[in-house]
Amino acid sequence: MAMRGRARWLRGLVKRCGLLSGGLLLALVAVGSVSARIGSDLVPEGTLVTVERTQVHLNCRGPSTQAPTLVALPGLGANSQSFHWLARLLSDKRRVCRIDPIGNGFSPESDGPRDPDTVTRQLSQALREAGVEPPYVLAGHSFGGTLAHVLAGQHPEDVAGLVLLDATHPEHLLGGTTEPGKRSLSLRIAVASVRALSVAADLGLVHLYLNAFGGLPDEGLPTAVAKVNRSFYRTGKDLRATALELEAAPQMFARAAKFLDLGDLPLLVVTAGKRTDKRRLWNHQQRELAQLSSRARHLTLRDAHHDTLLAHERHARRVASAIIGLYGMIPPTQAPRDGSSRR
Repeated sequence: MAMRGRARWLRGLVKRCGLLSGGLLLALVAVGSVSARIGSDLVPEGTLVTVERTQVHLNCRGPSTQAPTLVALPGLGANSQSFHWLARLLSDKRRVCRIDPIGNGFSPESDGPRDPDTVTRQLSQALREAGVEPPYVLAGHSFGGTLAHVLAGQHPEDVAGLVLLDATHPEHLLGGTTEPGKRSLSLRIAVASVRALSVAADLGLVHLYLNAFGGLPDEGLPTAVAKVNRSFYRTGKDLRATALELEAAPQMFARAAKFLDLGDLPLLVVTAGKRTDKRRLWNHQQRELAQLSSRARHLTLRDAHHDTLLAHERHARRVASAIIGLYGMIPPTQAPRDGSSRR
C-alpha cells in the first residue's frame, strides 16, 4: 500500500507540475506576444522601393558625386544594421547604400522565389528605382558575399569592384563531405528549425528571449542599433525569409561556381582569422576566393570573428580603410552607367 500510495503521489505531482508548466508557458506566450507588439511599427530609416509586387528597403548615405556607390549586402538572415559601422566610417567619403534583403529588416515580407535570377534582377531593379545607377562596388558579408559574387559574374558591366567580407565559398554547403544525402538532410533540418523558430517568434517568445538573454551577433554595435536589430524579431517575418533563403542557397552556390574567373575586376577579400569551426577548410576557401580576379588583395584580420568583422568598430575601421584602397584600383573614368563595359 505504501508503494501504491507513493506511486499515486508521484503521478499527482507530475500532473500538477505539468499543469503548472503549461500555465507558465501560456503566461510567457501572453506576455511575449503583448510585449512583442508594443512599438512594433518601426519607421524605415531609408527608402522603400517597389519591385515586382514587393518592396525593398535601401538606406543610402554619403555624397552622390563620389562614384561608384558602395552597395552593402548582409549575410543570411541579417539586415542592413550589420553594416552600421562601415557605413558611418565611409559615408563622408563615398556613397554607401545598405540593403535589407526581401523579408529582412525594414523590407516587408514576401513569399516570392529566392532563386539567383529573381534575387539579382530584383536587387538591380531596386537600386535603379532608388536612383542608384551602375556600376557599383558590391560589398557582401558571408552569404551576402555569394550574392555579390553572382552579381559580378552575371552583370560585369554593372560592377566596378567587389568586396568579399568573410564570404561563403561556392562549395560552402559541401562542408568537407561528398555525401549529397547528408548535405540535403542537414539543409532540410536547418530549414525546418528556422520555420519552427518563426512560429515561436510570432508568439513573442523569441523577442522575449532576446530581451532577456541577447543572442544576436550584434555585440559591439551601438545600443540603439542593436535594439532596432532585435526589434525585427518581434514576429517571425525575418525568420521566414531566412528559411526561404536557406532553401534556395544550393542554387545560389551553384550559380556562383559558374563564375570562377572575374578577369581583372578589382577585388578585396577580407577574412576573419578567429573562425572556430572547420577553420583550415574555411581559410583555404578564402584563398581560393582571392584567386577569382587577377587584381585581388587578401586581408586577414586575425583577431576578428565572422560577425565582429563588422560589428566591432575597430575591425570595421580596418575594413573601411581597405575598401578605400580598393577604390584606388578602379579606373577614374569608370562613372555611373555611360554605356561602356569594364572589359
